Amino acid sequence: VPELNAGRALTDAEIVHPAEPFLTVLRDHDVAVTLGTDSHHPTEIPERADFLAAFVDETGLEPVTPDGLER
Repeated sequence: VPELNAGRALTDAEIVHPAEPFLTVLRDHDVAVTLGTDSHHPTEIPERADFLAAFVDETGLEPVTPDGLER
């Protein structure tokens, strides 16, 4: 399962991994993604988790949970 990574999404670079061309392919083929905040400190988790929730809503990607259930 590909990971949608928010490690640099909230920086000045505003980079989400994978890049948009690959995200388009995933969407086109209904491939689910796992979400990763890439947090290195507990205080980073809430803002990055909120970003990821909004991002998947905007992009139409389907996140999965570790047990395989969609949210």
